[in-house]
Amino acid sequence: MQGTQIHHNGQIVAITVATTLEQAQEAAELVRVTYAPETPKAVIADALAEVYLPANQEVIVGDPTAGLAAADVTVKQNYSSPPHHHNPIEPHATVAQWDGDRLTVHETSQAVVNAQRAFATTLGIPQTNVRVLAPYLGGGFGCKSPVWPHSLLNAAIARQLGRPAKMPLNQVKVELADTNFPPASFSAGSATIASVTGAVNAAALAVRTAVVQLAVSNPASPLHGLPAEQIITQHGYLFSPDRSRRESYRTVMARHGAPVENTSSMTNARGYSTGAVFVEVRVDPRYGRVRVTRGVGAYDAGRVLNRQTARSQVIGGFTWGIGNALMEHTVLDRRTARVVNPNLSAYLLAVNADVPDIQAIFVDKPDPVSTALGARGFGETPLTGVPAAIGNAIFHATGRRLRDLPFTQDKLL
Repeated sequence: MQGTQIHHNGQIVAITVATTLEQAQEAAELVRVTYAPETPKAVIADALAEVYLPANQEVIVGDPTAGLAAADVTVKQNYSSPPHHHNPIEPHATVAQWDGDRLTVHETSQAVVNAQRAFATTLGIPQTNVRVLAPYLGGGFGCKSPVWPHSLLNAAIARQLGRPAKMPLNQVKVELADTNFPPASFSAGSATIASVTGAVNAAALAVRTAVVQLAVSNPASPLHGLPAEQIITQHGYLFSPDRSRRESYRTVMARHGAPVENTSSMTNARGYSTGAVFVEVRVDPRYGRVRVTRGVGAYDAGRVLNRQTARSQVIGGFTWGIGNALMEHTVLDRRTARVVNPNLSAYLLAVNADVPDIQAIFVDKPDPVSTALGARGFGETPLTGVPAAIGNAIFHATGRRLRDLPFTQDKLL
């Protein structure tokens, strides 16, 4: 909104502000925008003459040229993946409120600390003056990791108006995290367990040690006088070594009369989760329709902290991989640079009927170098490999090697 150039389809060029949604919608209908037509650059092929390698962004390990020259077999082919776009059922929404030069934002965000930094930088205020809350998130899948223009514009409008402002990209209420808490990495990229668990565990152990010390040092406790290092803690109780005496955390804390707190920070050693994916497909010889009929994934993610959620992640990853392999692709009209299939009516995703029973197998052995209780990041691992496995299965079933995603029916006819 600071110039007349249109950089992308859907760019915000004007905003209407009203006291009700209906008033805002009516006002938007009255806005007239005129455009001077230009030839867009919608895909990479439209701008090949402008391709360049950013400085310090090329990583070369070893000697690829010599390795290929000495290889017994080399494969040289063109592979392509289409663009994709997010379709979370919960849309974006933001509410901004100013109190003097302090800003509170209720935001659909997977990365409240990053959002806090972006608001502060854009609006020219200290980061400590910004509080971002997202205590619940109804689906993000990566698209709620960045801070989008509508959020920044809404905060600017609220400051200009001197009253709270809400900008839903459909009406919704959200909650998940709070920048008043200690900072942590964003909730994406398989980063949460690896970056948060170790620090949380260290803080929790310190608090437990402090509570034990309160018990053994207080004459009113049945554990008084026992060595602190011999106290057993389990199921909300503190036990003597022979379990003949016990006291609950609740009783110790009630007697103490004040919270016991601790903070911790920790860096984690780099680690990688690995896996192997196996699928079975059936291909209709007349129509070229592909159905995935079996799926098995075996994974080493270090210690599995929660088997139920880990298995759920495998099912979700398989589902995403099936959609990636067989259905999902954003279609662009290169004449206008507009997305032809912007919503779920035409952007096809895998649904229950497309997904077979998925078997998940875990090695479940602690990673000895992980400070996250022996666990490693796992969130996105199950997706990796599923499209390739489906492509291999189609080749084994039909003898036809497909190298352009998605593997739609027309490519098998």
